[in-house]
Order: sequence, then C-alpha cells, then structure tokens
Amino acid sequence: MYLPSDIGIRIKQLRLQMHLSQTQIAGNDMTRSLISQIENGKCHPSIATLSLIAQRLGKPIEYFFSVVSHDANALHLINDATSALQKGNIKEAVDKATNAVQLSQLGTDESIEPQARYILGVSLRKNGEWQRAFDELEEALELFLAAKDKKRIIETQFELGNCSFYLEEYKNASRFYRKVIRMCNELKTLDRLRVRALLYLGTVYYRLGENENALSSYTEAENSAKIHNDPDFIIDVQMSIGWVLHVLHDNELAITVTTKALHMTEMGNRYLRTELMQNLGIMESARGNWETALLLWNQCLNEFRQNKRIVREASLLADIATYWVHMKDFDHAEMLYNQSLSLLDSQNNMLLRGITYRNLGMLYKQKGEKKSADECFRISVNLFRNLGSVRELATTIEMWQGEEP
Repeated sequence: MYLPSDIGIRIKQLRLQMHLSQTQIAGNDMTRSLISQIENGKCHPSIATLSLIAQRLGKPIEYFFSVVSHDANALHLINDATSALQKGNIKEAVDKATNAVQLSQLGTDESIEPQARYILGVSLRKNGEWQRAFDELEEALELFLAAKDKKRIIETQFELGNCSFYLEEYKNASRFYRKVIRMCNELKTLDRLRVRALLYLGTVYYRLGENENALSSYTEAENSAKIHNDPDFIIDVQMSIGWVLHVLHDNELAITVTTKALHMTEMGNRYLRTELMQNLGIMESARGNWETALLLWNQCLNEFRQNKRIVREASLLADIATYWVHMKDFDHAEMLYNQSLSLLDSQNNMLLRGITYRNLGMLYKQKGEKKSADECFRISVNLFRNLGSVRELATTIEMWQGEEP
C-alpha cells in the first residue's frame, strides 16, 4: 500500500487533538490493537480501513493523501497486483487491485481506472469469482471503448469471454471470442491472443454441441500455433482436436492425434499429460480395449487426487464407472457415478453433471429401475436446456426414449 510513510503519526496526532481513544477510533469495525499497530507504523491500513478512520476523525480520506499522488499510488498498486498474479498470489492481487480501483477514482488521470478494473477483473476470475470479475471487466470495457484503446478493448473482451465460459454462458462467450478474433485480424501484434481465442471458441462450440465448428476452430488454432512455434499450446490444441474427432466417431484418427500429443508432453508441457491419458483411455475403451483403458484411468486418478483437481477427478470416476457397466457390475458403477456427482456438488459444471446424470439414467434403465432412470434423465435434460447445448439435449432425449417434459 503506497501511503505517506508518516500516516500512522498523522492519525495519532489528529486523534489526540480530538481527545479520542484508540478504542473509540476502532469502534465495532476494527480492533484497538489494529489502530495501535497503524499508529506505531507496524502496518499500513487498507483503503477501507483508512476510510473508517477518516470518518471517525472527521476528515475526508483525501486528507491522508495530501502529500502523495493518488494516480501514482494507483499505478504502483496495479503493478503490484500484476506481479502478484504472475507469482500466483491471487488473493494479494485481488486486494491490491481493489485498492487500485478505489484510488484511481480519487485521481485525475482517467486512463488509470480502466487499467485498475481490468487487473481486478482478471484477479477475480483467477480467484473463481466469475460474476464479480465479469462486472469489473464490463466496466473496464466501457472505459476503454470511450478512450478508443483498441488493444485494451480486445484484451478485455477476451477476458469477458473467459468469464462467460466459466459461468457456462456459452453463447455469450462465443460472441466475445468471435469479436476478439475479428479485431485481432486487424491488429497483428495480438495474433497470439487470436490463436488462444480460436482454441477457446472451439471449446465453446464443443460445449454447444457444434462439433464440426469446434474442429474447424481447433484446426485453425493449430495451424497458427505452429507458426508461433509454441509447443505447449500445440499440445493443448491437439488434445482438443483428438477429443472432437473421437466425438465425431473418427476414433482411429483421434487416437493417432492424442498419442502424438502425449509423446510431445515428454519434452514439454507435462501438465496436460494426465488429461491426454484420460482421453486416450476413453478412446481405447471405444476400441474395446477395456483393460488398457482402466490401467490408464487408474494412473490418472492418483494424480488428479494428489493435485486436488476436483472436476477432473469427478469426470474420471464417471469414466471408470463405464468399465464396471461393461463388466455388468452395476452396483459398483452406480457407486462411482454417485461419487462423481457428489464431487460436482461444489463445482459450477452443468455440462459434466448433465452427462453424468444421463449415464446414471442409462444405468438405471439397464437395472430396470424406471423411476430412478426417469428422474436422472429429467435432471440431465434440464441441465442441457439451461446450457443451450442442443446436441447434448437431443442425445439425452433419444437415449431416454421418452417425451420431453
């Protein structure tokens, strides 16, 4: 926090002049110990804390900034928030960026507030606060549009697309990514961002059930990534291409592409290695190689659990359940599907929930438990309808072989 170095002394002097105790300044919102630490220079107050202290001392908050520049402080905080993000200190980034926004509104340089809101939006997104992030980024976008800052407009729309994706508002995400791609075609310095938007747009198309469009977007992203010689990104794109090929029933080519990407992880991005192994297991099961699939999945499960990757663990448990369905051990499969759904209770992932409920519905159908099957299919249909995932919705109704409720 960039405040005057003597701010604690100034607070104490003013408090004594007004014959107030530290307890009176603290009130019900702070502790006397905190006020003491601030006055003794052991800690600096946040903007929110300083605002409360200023109220109780009968001064505007600007009084405490009279010897420093609000604009300069806001810029320092923006830089600090950016650095904290790069180091993975997300909570610190949120705190710094929040204070930067507040300070930017006290300054005179209008270009600083949108920068502060942008970095706050990115920080909130990485902290999993997607709606708050979207709101901050939307305000930043309006300010960047007013300033006609094309580069920042594109970057902010990309982040708005990311927030929409995490909120599972796929049509909205598609709209932002397509804008980014179109605008980046006119601003070549942001070509890497265009490539990433192509990848994410492909995933949005996949979530919407538009698999041909997804494959086209992924392929374009792969071609551009090769120009930039970005091996990690190429692995990411190839994993997506392999999966869509599998969904489109070109399983042999899907295995070829996925295996190629898996070999690349031995030299580059090992982060995606486990995801590729999981996908390869699914493809091997489609080949009828169930034991190979189970071997791959069990390796993945340990890694997902160790790294606390809840959504991935949930999806993998559902995959392993298909093995036990194949083995006619329906009770074991049912247990795994329910474990998967239990993990997803704490996650915002309607697509995976919908697929898992559909699979569980099919399991109950095979067990002859019609009432339970109908309930699972009904939940699945509602989830896909809310997502706007037309193809998944149609597939579910077809598998249910019942009337749409």
